[in-house]
Amino acid sequence: MQRTSGDMRLNPHLHVVFLDGAYHEDGTELVWNELGHLRTREVGQVLEHAVGRMLRYLRRHGHLEIEHDVEEDDEPEAVLCASAVSGREPPAGPQWLRGLSPSSPSALAYDKPLCAALDGFTLHAATRAGAHHAAAREALLRYVLRPPIANERVEPQQDGLVRLSLKGAFADGTVAVDMDPLSLLCRLAASVPPPRFQTVKYAGVLASASRPRWRASASDRARSRVETLFSRIS
Repeated sequence: MQRTSGDMRLNPHLHVVFLDGAYHEDGTELVWNELGHLRTREVGQVLEHAVGRMLRYLRRHGHLEIEHDVEEDDEPEAVLCASAVSGREPPAGPQWLRGLSPSSPSALAYDKPLCAALDGFTLHAATRAGAHHAAAREALLRYVLRPPIANERVEPQQDGLVRLSLKGAFADGTVAVDMDPLSLLCRLAASVPPPRFQTVKYAGVLASASRPRWRASASDRARSRVETLFSRIS
């Protein structure tokens, strides 16, 4: 789970690695069944289902009502997170002068293959690493597990501001944002997950409680050693 975007605004989103298939046990063998090619319309269907569930959850907990006036009795953490999301209220930093346009419902759209957008939510499923491409798998996992901000992208300026260089240019051409040190610290504070909240989760055959996990993830040599050990024990 990632909590921020490239400009350190609070933007919760998920980086997920899925297997292009499923394992099933056939006697003592663990058999792999590969799925067919993913279609763009299927990505849209997944997004529609996910957005519907998220909106129902947010409405049920009263999180969709946006209040622009900060009350004195508001929780400091809530004020901090609201500011880090919108970038319009202090401590937003000097780079947010024109504010953000309010979001409005939009129809399901496909800007490119295997990518869908709906009501401000996006789902990109166009990145794939083949079974025999170790370098591609490593690059994918490094991207998924990357930290929210890299030290080399933060640079103090002579005017007292801090410049955060973006990994890639925004659609309007922005390549970096400047903010005062306190604003940067507030953004960093909002990016910290709650106590005891796991940001990396495993599910399915790769989950810690999955019985065939070691057989699906271990190398052929390690798998043969374990199977030999089990056969001796039995």
